[in-house]
Amino acid sequence: MQNTLIKPYTNKQYAEFASSANKNGQRIEITEYAACRLFPYEIIQNDTIVNISDTRDYQESQANERKDTFCKDFIEVDTYCLRKIPRGYSSLVEAFNAMANVVNLSGSLPEGTLTFYTKPDFTLQEQCSEEWFVANAYKNQAMSAQEFGELYVAFMTVWSTQEHALVSGG
Repeated sequence: MQNTLIKPYTNKQYAEFASSANKNGQRIEITEYAACRLFPYEIIQNDTIVNISDTRDYQESQANERKDTFCKDFIEVDTYCLRKIPRGYSSLVEAFNAMANVVNLSGSLPEGTLTFYTKPDFTLQEQCSEEWFVANAYKNQAMSAQEFGELYVAFMTVWSTQEHALVSGG
């Protein structure tokens, strides 16, 4: 596949070129001499398309993007990672409050009630997929009321500081 469209080109040629770029997840950059389709790991240098995927800067930026994506969906509490919106609940706060009711009524949190997720290595793309998160999830051991209470307080502290900071722009 040709990733450059040399000037001059027609509107129809450019439209087909742009459509193909869009389908392939590429962006278009226009230079003095051509339109170029680039993947996120490519740049134009001296009128040549250069793959920068092996550079430290690019790899760090990708790891930071993966971490930012993770932090939008997960929250770290002590040594645990939890989904901000667990299945069956509108938020993690709702889930924790429901579990607090269980603990209040039964005196403990049953084994397998909470789902925890392994924190990925953000430098490894394969560890930042939904499939990896599910495959590396694990359930809680039974917790006493005191153990759950400590986790609940830690969670509420983290949630209120992190989510409030996000909502208020901090």
